[in-house]
Amino acid sequence: MPGDVTHRLRLALGAGDRRALGHATEIARQTLDNPLLVPDLLACLCDDDETVVSHAAHAVMQVGAQTPGLFQPHAAAMIDILDRRAQWEIGEQLPKVLAELDYDAARAERLLAVLRRLAAGPSAIAAASALSAVGRLAERGIVVRQVFELLIADALRSPKKAVAARARRLMEGRA
Repeated sequence: MPGDVTHRLRLALGAGDRRALGHATEIARQTLDNPLLVPDLLACLCDDDETVVSHAAHAVMQVGAQTPGLFQPHAAAMIDILDRRAQWEIGEQLPKVLAELDYDAARAERLLAVLRRLAAGPSAIAAASALSAVGRLAERGIVVRQVFELLIADALRSPKKAVAARARRLMEGRA
């Protein structure tokens, strides 16, 4: 049985349509006000209910857009979640936050391996997000620029129109 806080978050995040934000914005605000909620919010990314996971991923992204450092102590766990969980909302949202965190060489290599896999994977949304994350990591000097350029070259040949379009925008510095 999950902890009381995780259970409360799970109930709130499970409400509404998976395709909408549900209570994600409200949970993001609560998390920004009380950073002790971060581990419970991340636990919701591993829930069996796809709606909970979707809304949790959006809440994580909203928190990360404002204060990515709240996730720094959880970077390794987030990379593991990104690697293990196939739900596209995780692949879309977690790279946005992970691209803003700091890494030692080993963890940066692990993140890059996961992002490369996503970039070549079946979800065009996750692939596009992974490309953008690698671009941001290259911009920050965490990933070698040539690695990013090779990923872009592969993505330009992708049969997925969204992936090729994101690669073009990244090459032009617009994404």
